[in-house]
Amino acid sequence: MTVGERIKLKREELELSQKELADKAEVSYSFMSDIENEKKKPSLPTLEKIATALNCTSAELLGGDSAFNEIPDDLLEPLELLKLRPELKALLKTSSKVTKKDIEFVIEYLKFKDK
Repeated sequence: MTVGERIKLKREELELSQKELADKAEVSYSFMSDIENEKKKPSLPTLEKIATALNCTSAELLGGDSAFNEIPDDLLEPLELLKLRPELKALLKTSSKVTKKDIEFVIEYLKFKDK
């Protein structure tokens, strides 16, 4: 299943039109249509806005089409928290293959650093 298909599925579960979702996510209707039809890919910040509008996480929308498909459920929430830290957000944007081991390392490092 593609990102666009997941967005459409979540949108339909919430009984939202594309226009309503586009308005909630602060993107144009035509861009939302292009995302759902896999004509365009949303940036990470845009994907996060869409996820918020759909009451889910960007990791859920990425699902099997990204490195997130190998991340256990118990690491999805910490990963979302990591994206909020500016110094790590850039790392996650540029990394195409984030592994479970990478995420565990960063989480442990942050726990140690914050002590």
